Amino acid sequence: MTELSNTNEFYVTGERRALINSVVRPSFDRFCAAGTEVFDDFYFGLGNRIPAVGSMFASVDMDQQNQLIQDGIADLINFADGSSKAEAELQRLAKSHSRSGLGIAPEHYPLWIDSLMEVVRKHDDQATDDTETAWREILSDGIDLMIAGY
Repeated sequence: MTELSNTNEFYVTGERRALINSVVRPSFDRFCAAGTEVFDDFYFGLGNRIPAVGSMFASVDMDQQNQLIQDGIADLINFADGSSKAEAELQRLAKSHSRSGLGIAPEHYPLWIDSLMEVVRKHDDQATDDTETAWREILSDGIDLMIAGY
């Protein structure tokens, strides 16, 4: 029988939870261990995909931004694992990134994920095609929430 948890309005299966805990969280920990280089690479890749990104971060404290992006990725993972706290944080981020906030368009999110996957591949020495597939699956619900807030 499949184990279900209903903490934030959708069900998290035991299989999904296992994917989060055996693949995505360990991968996240491995690439975060590389330090600020991970986020430098992430923003470089994102800037190549979305040229306007460079100007968006021109006057931003990148140490603080790196922590925010790390926290945001953790929230996406935790949301997929059923965390209502992560859901609330993603709702807040969706509002701040919406057309009335930072104006992050829905078409930018797949490019954001592609940039993240590039960093995962580079900085997680155990990443495989299956790792990337797991990441994409786990991030999808949170990204959908962000897009819906546009």
